[in-house]
Order: sequence, then structure tokens, then C-alpha cells
Amino acid sequence: MLERYSPYLAYWRSQGDSGQTHALNEGFERSTGDILCWINSDDMMLPGALKAVARAFQDPSVDIVYGDALNLFQEDDTLQYWQGFWITPSVLKFGCVISSHAVFWRRRVHVPLWEELHCSMDQELWQRLVPGRALRYLPLPLGLCRIHGESKSAHERWREKWRKDDALIWGRHGKPSSNPFYRQWHSKSQRLFKALAWLRCRGLKRQVVESLGWAQKRWRGKKP
Repeated sequence: MLERYSPYLAYWRSQGDSGQTHALNEGFERSTGDILCWINSDDMMLPGALKAVARAFQDPSVDIVYGDALNLFQEDDTLQYWQGFWITPSVLKFGCVISSHAVFWRRRVHVPLWEELHCSMDQELWQRLVPGRALRYLPLPLGLCRIHGESKSAHERWREKWRKDDALIWGRHGKPSSNPFYRQWHSKSQRLFKALAWLRCRGLKRQVVESLGWAQKRWRGKKP
């Protein structure tokens, strides 16, 4: 596939490396654009995403743009709508609050990924990249994650690496708060944020799904 699209690629190679995080850092070092992102082989960028992101970055004060996503479960061919969170530095410690296939940032704020990590490299990156930056949330699905038996998030052989990544991240950034009052506030504030965001751009959300030809798929949870 890389050979097929090579006329349209600035650079590519297929050979051994020191893991996904090392490969990502090499890719960012070779990139030349002002807006950065990455997409994994299991993921897709959704129709209209780049146009919506480009509009958001017309505001020169914006550093990071993030949005919602879709999850496609291949085991039963079902879809799930994943909503972005209200982001604060303390919320970032909980992980899985920004989808790596639905976030874009300016080169001026970029920092390298931590190459000791194998699975949670994105969640650790947000803890260094996001605080103090100007964020813009788009209540639209920007990317899709394809979940299957061999994916890192699902396969048993990756479970120990996830645990090791957690230990490394907690050692550097600290664990998420265990205070029951904070966790209750966190849960309620996120539910309110998501409820309000769900009402925004509903027509555009449906258009994205319909443009994929997936309007009749079964859904896990609410359908946009």
C-alpha cells in the first residue's frame, strides 16, 4: 500500500525500529507542516475533519484542536460515538480523555513523545503538551478507531505493557486524584459538558456518519 501511494508521500520506509513511539518521533522530525497529528493503521480520519480543523486554526491564538470520534468494533460490526471531555490538567491524569485520532496541534507547541512507553504514549504526551495551551473543542467526529482482537487496547499480550506504562507515567506526573469529592465533581462536570456538547452540531454529526454509508449500522449507546 505504501508503494502504491508513494508518489503522494514526502517520505516513507518500512523496516525495523525501536517501537511505535520511536517511529512516531521520527515521523514528526521529518514533517514540515505547521499543524501536526498522527493516524494509526487501525484508524481513519473522517470526512470533513481537515476542513473543520483548518477553520478552527484560522484563529492564530489556538494551539490545539480536538474533537469527538467513532469506535468501530469489528467483532460485531457496531459503532460507538465517543465524546471529547472538558480538559483540565487534573483531568488529563485520568487518561483516555483526548482521542489520538481526533486531535491536532501547532508545531510551536510540539514536544517529543516519551520513547520508554509502548501503549500510553499519547496519554502521557497530553500531560506535557496541553497545560497552558489554548484549546478549541469541536463537537464533531474527527477520527475513527477500529477495535479488533489484535489491537493494543484489546489483546491480552499487551496488558502487562499497559500496566508498566501506567507505573512510569504515575512516577513522572503523579496518580489521578483519589479524593471522592473531586471524583464526584469530575464525573458530574463531565456529564454536564457532554450533555451540552451533544446538542451542538447534531446535523453535521449525522452528515458525517451518513457520508460513510454507515447510517444503518447497529450502535452501542446513543446514535448521533
